[in-house]
Amino acid sequence: MVKLFTLLLLLLFFQGCKEQVKVKNEIQIVPNWYLKNSLNSTIIYGYGSSKILENAKSKAREDIAKIIKVKIQSSFSMTTSANKSSKSNNENFTQQTQSSISEYTDMILTNIKIDKYIQVRDTWFVRMSYINLSTIHQIKKTFTATKLKEMDKSNPLINCNFSKSLKVSLGYIPSYSLFFKNGLFFLNIKEYNFILLDNDIKKFFFSKSNANIKLTSSKKQLKIGDYFHFKIINTKNDYVSLIQIDEEGKIIVHFDNLTAKNMTYPNLTMFEGLQAGILNNNNTAVEMYLAVSCKEKNNFTIFEQVGLNFNENKDAIRFPNLYNTIRKCDYSSIVIRTNR
Repeated sequence: MVKLFTLLLLLLFFQGCKEQVKVKNEIQIVPNWYLKNSLNSTIIYGYGSSKILENAKSKAREDIAKIIKVKIQSSFSMTTSANKSSKSNNENFTQQTQSSISEYTDMILTNIKIDKYIQVRDTWFVRMSYINLSTIHQIKKTFTATKLKEMDKSNPLINCNFSKSLKVSLGYIPSYSLFFKNGLFFLNIKEYNFILLDNDIKKFFFSKSNANIKLTSSKKQLKIGDYFHFKIINTKNDYVSLIQIDEEGKIIVHFDNLTAKNMTYPNLTMFEGLQAGILNNNNTAVEMYLAVSCKEKNNFTIFEQVGLNFNENKDAIRFPNLYNTIRKCDYSSIVIRTNR
């Protein structure tokens, strides 16, 4: 019995060795650089393998496209419950946003390059790379040999931090426009569109003072639940409006086309003030308020009006439309930050 038991142990030992050798041989088939993460945060790798080289390349490209889509989708609420009243509208919004992301990834995939490839036995292994640059660097790279038309000084965007960063990078501020499509913000220069993530939105906010329309806030650094109010001094007989741009870039009109010289908003004899809050369970919110003074009445009714449910409309018009509207007006602005 002892000899039989010893024999069984030896058989199990040799069988285990045989399996370990087999596993080791299988591992050696895959090149040592395959499926390794990039050590550079700006470089995205995509991997693919196939018996046919072109198929391996296609898989590597698809891998990068998938990574980019996940990055963008994680920055936006793809299945927002804002359109609670209509399930079909919500599904349509999600479908359009996914379509917009696909258009964007198709555009940038032209910049993917083969980084490594090798054939081991009968299988091709491919690594492709994409340099995931910031929007500023993408613009600089795209227009390195081109002198673009400079932005007009009447454009409100000339005041924002993004424009100032462009000036540092290029030596001037090129003319660009912003638009909102299918749940995503885009920056356009000539025929090129560059996607903007939600963290980029606050880069287009700005603080600006104008002697004709003065705007001050009782607080600029807030915590959830804090109350605050504004004081507005209108030195002309123009029409004054107070407009908010929230953390998602939505335009919210608090009041419009008033002619009073001195205003406190809200009326502190009736209200404690505006109450600070944060959307989407984020830790911070950056918002912008503008006091706008125009010689003629503006039709601000196309924008979201302040009310109990004003922040629930995901289809609300975004701030690029407002900047186009107020170009001929005087305006002062304040950027307010709210923390949990």
